[in-house]
Amino acid sequence: MTSKYDFSAIRQLLSDSLDDAMLNELCYDYFRPVYDRMAESMSKGQRIQTLIDYCERQSKFEQLLQAVKEMNPQRYAHYEAYIQKSDVNIVTWGSVNIGNVSGNISGSTASGDITIGGKN
Repeated sequence: MTSKYDFSAIRQLLSDSLDDAMLNELCYDYFRPVYDRMAESMSKGQRIQTLIDYCERQSKFEQLLQAVKEMNPQRYAHYEAYIQKSDVNIVTWGSVNIGNVSGNISGSTASGDITIGGKN
């Protein structure tokens, strides 16, 4: 299953935005099945991972993110740009040493004569 969300960023958002009591309240109020599975002996990280797993399986990330935004809007704003994965795919073709490059660049396209390694 491919998600549009960056789980690492969401994990960090939850960890930084919510103290233990707030995390418990969030789960109790919005994600009762997660709250019911949480044990006193679970670390905060384990409870966050349980919550992320539940939201992924139940398609509840929108609800989770909205609740966190309401509980701690300043921290949410800090992470908002990182929560969703980018649609940009970076492809690496290897490295090429082309020496000196000269020419005119206009916008995202090259125009004019481009000299590579001293030859046209």
